[in-house]
Parts: sequence; C-alpha cells; structure tokens
Amino acid sequence: PFSSSFCLVQCGVLAAMMWQCGVAPMNINPMVGPYPDALNYWGAKNAVLIIEDDEWWRLFTPIFLHAGLFHLGGNVLVQADSGNRWEKEWGSIIWIIIYIGSAFGS
Repeated sequence: PFSSSFCLVQCGVLAAMMWQCGVAPMNINPMVGPYPDALNYWGAKNAVLIIEDDEWWRLFTPIFLHAGLFHLGGNVLVQADSGNRWEKEWGSIIWIIIYIGSAFGS
C-alpha cells in the first residue's frame, strides 16, 4: 500500500537530512535529529518563502519532513497502523487525496 511506501520515504528523507546536515546536540534538538535550519533547507512550510518567493512546493514537502527520530517514530507508527487500515477501507486513490490534501491544509 501507498501508506507503507510513504513511511519508507519519510525514513529515507530523515536519514538523508541527518547525513547531509548532521545530528544536532540534544540541547538543540531533543528529538534526535538534524539542526533546526535543516527543515527549512529541505522544504518546511515557510509562509514568507511560499508567498514572496513563489515556493509553492513547500505546501507539499512537509509531509516528508520530521524533526528527529522520536518525531518520525511516532508518526510512522500511527501512519503504518491507521494509514494502512484507511487505505484498505477507502482505496489507495482516496487515501492519497486525503493525505496530500491534509498537507496543503495544515
């Protein structure tokens, strides 16, 4: 299912962020992850960049970003359980529409 694929992509993105940007000390990022500016570099939602620099892709990319291993772990566990169940119930297309729609709406 797509929900499992999204989980794998999210794990890969966090690994790449931590490899490229380094792992921040616990007093900076207690989630065990990259430095906070890495999120912005990798596409976090930033209203100024979205509106003034026309970086509309930032409405979608945050669904792949996590502040660290604890953040990723919590989200992936819920997504693997609930996402798989809802995808089986609603079908993959509906699940993807809702998932991506929630990215734009958040």
